[in-house]
Amino acid sequence: MIAKTQPKVGSLVLDTAMGRLAEFCGVVGCSWLLRPEFGGAPWDADPGRVRLTGVPVDTTSAPLPLDDCRECDDWWLAEQLALDVGALSEATDCRVLLRRHRYAAHGATVAPVSGCAY
Repeated sequence: MIAKTQPKVGSLVLDTAMGRLAEFCGVVGCSWLLRPEFGGAPWDADPGRVRLTGVPVDTTSAPLPLDDCRECDDWWLAEQLALDVGALSEATDCRVLLRRHRYAAHGATVAPVSGCAY
């Protein structure tokens, strides 16, 4: 559905003008500030061209591995090892991939998206 009301910050939306899934970050004048689903440079969007997805987003915590899932354990461990050596970009990649895996393989109840950084 086309968004008639302003979504909550962190909500997953679809910018139909750009054909991109995005995270709602706030309002700038008459436009909505969106950013790519998994991070990147934000852009202004026409609220009339934005659709709500209805997918809840967890922006409060890092994902944890689920019991008895080797792939969850592998992504979590890879993130911890990257953090230990200061490879923050690699650690972020591992966190995103763990969220994607939990969402796809385990039916996680929240979308694999992090919160806006501002």
